[in-house]
Amino acid sequence: YGGRFAEYLKLCSEAIGGSDQISTIFAEKQMCFRSNAGFTKIYALLLDEYCIYDSRVAAALCLLIRRCCCANGFGAVPEPISFLLMAERGSGRRRNPSQSPFEFHKTHQSNALHFKSNMRANWLLDKAISGTPFEKRYGSNALRALEAALFMIGYDVNSEV
Repeated sequence: YGGRFAEYLKLCSEAIGGSDQISTIFAEKQMCFRSNAGFTKIYALLLDEYCIYDSRVAAALCLLIRRCCCANGFGAVPEPISFLLMAERGSGRRRNPSQSPFEFHKTHQSNALHFKSNMRANWLLDKAISGTPFEKRYGSNALRALEAALFMIGYDVNSEV
């Protein structure tokens, strides 16, 4: 960003909350918004309510959604909770909990698609912990604690498929 990284981060902290306008906000500043596993770690440090969305978290979320869909008799994953998986190094199977008819697709390194899944994850996880004993126990660290659990679950979901 040509020495403008601090400006970029300030813009991110202002823009992420109003995500429907994020591309316009960045275009006005002639900057490109980045959304990938690495940048979500930076955004999570910047914003308490922003979760990391990497291959492990994505895999764990998709596994839990698949299990929920199976338990509730769904024939497919509903679009609003159809999270995208991240590309992974290596075999590519360790972090893909897809099992017919519950298929999850990859972001294919699209900033917009990655950001969409990341924001959905933020909203879902916020609702999942809000007002629960989990939130009472971990307080302002509840999102980080849940994110850490998802990170561990998502290491290898192959044995769960």
